[in-house]
Amino acid sequence: MHPTASPIDPATPSPLQADGLHLAAPRWPRLAGWTHAFPAGLTLLRGAHGSGKTTLLRLLAGDQAPDAGTLRLGDLQATADPAAWQRAVCWTDTSDTALDPLDLPTFFDRAAARCPAWDAGVVDGAVQAQGLAPFMTRQLFQLSTGSRRKLALVVAVASRAPVVLLDEPLGALDARSVAWVQQRLLRAGEGHDGVWVVASHADLGPAQAVAHTIDLPDPD
Repeated sequence: MHPTASPIDPATPSPLQADGLHLAAPRWPRLAGWTHAFPAGLTLLRGAHGSGKTTLLRLLAGDQAPDAGTLRLGDLQATADPAAWQRAVCWTDTSDTALDPLDLPTFFDRAAARCPAWDAGVVDGAVQAQGLAPFMTRQLFQLSTGSRRKLALVVAVASRAPVVLLDEPLGALDARSVAWVQQRLLRAGEGHDGVWVVASHADLGPAQAVAHTIDLPDPD
C-alpha cells in the first residue's frame, strides 16, 4: 500500500523528487514504484508509530538504499553521488550510539563539516533557545532523549541545507522548546529554507505551516 499525499499545486516547483522507489517485503513501508514530488516548504510525514516514517526519512537521506528507484535534487542523483547527496540533505540521527562519546562542540563541528552552507552564527542562539547551554561540556551519552532531539533541531537550523529531514521533532520536549520548534517550522513552511520533511504522529502546531502532507498507512 502506497503512502497517500495531499494535492500539490502543479505550478509549485518540486526540488526533491522520488522516482519509482521500491522496498521489497517484509520491510516497511512496502513501497512499490512510489513516485512523489516534494515542494519547497514544509511537508508533514504523518503516521502512527511503526508505520515507516523513519524508514522513509532514511531513504530520503541516503542512509538506506531502496531496492529500486531513484532520488533527485535538481541535477543531483542520490545513487550517482552519495557523498554530495548527504551534504545536500540534512539528517541527524541522534539515537546513533556512535555519537555517544562526543561533547556538544565536537558534535556541532562534525555537523558543520558535512554542511557546506553551515551558519555558525545561529548556533549559539539556537542552543540558548533550546536550553542546551549548561550541557556544552557533556558527552551525548549523558543527555536525555529530549536533549538529543534538540541537537538535531539546532543542526537543522544551522545547516542551511536544501533539504532538511526531522524525525518526531516535538517528542520529549519541554513547552519552551516546543514553542521554538513550532516557530521554526512556521518559517520553513514559507518555503524560504528549501524542503523540510518532518515525520510526526502528533500535531506540529500552526496549520498554516504545513504546505503538504503525506499519510502513511498503519502497520500490519
